[in-house]
Amino acid sequence: MLITSDTVKRIDKLGPNKSYISAYLESLKEEIRNKEIGESTAVAYRSKIIRFIEYFDQNGTGIEELLEKLPNTNEIEGYTKTKGVDVDSVFRSALKGLFKVVNNTRKGNIDNNIIDEAINKLPGKKEPKRKARPLTIKEIIEIRNNLIRDKKYQLLFTFEMFYTYGITLDDIELFGNDNYSLQKNEFTIPDSLPLTCWGVAL
Repeated sequence: MLITSDTVKRIDKLGPNKSYISAYLESLKEEIRNKEIGESTAVAYRSKIIRFIEYFDQNGTGIEELLEKLPNTNEIEGYTKTKGVDVDSVFRSALKGLFKVVNNTRKGNIDNNIIDEAINKLPGKKEPKRKARPLTIKEIIEIRNNLIRDKKYQLLFTFEMFYTYGITLDDIELFGNDNYSLQKNEFTIPDSLPLTCWGVAL
């Protein structure tokens, strides 16, 4: 669900930036209706943007101020470093969408290309590169057996998603409550991912 009771409570606590998050959520609804994005993607965007706006709202910084300073992104970079935010494709897409909504709301004259280029240049989170060691067949069997023995089916399911199906952490952010069906014991993969769905007892 795009707008939950928790979402409403968090928006109600906002100050001057409240109107912008409301306008942004309306734009996400429109994209869902037009089938430009799935609801799970919209939920991931919403989550990123609410945290983003809450941070600057508490600091007394208007989102329009950040927009006007583009292509300078020093304050945005400060936020990502302070909060340990992953500057991934989901965050970039969500932020571009927010700034374009704010620009349209204010009837601004900032070119969308400036917004895109500025966000694309945000430094991503650098992780130390480590060479992965594939699990042996014995290790895979042992992990599965231990999780089944201990009835840790949710962990087993997560293990299968990552190891067997190659789901990444970025992919996980696209999943929402609408992807789960406890009644059918089914987990549905968002359209943007290569798999469609598979069933497993949760």
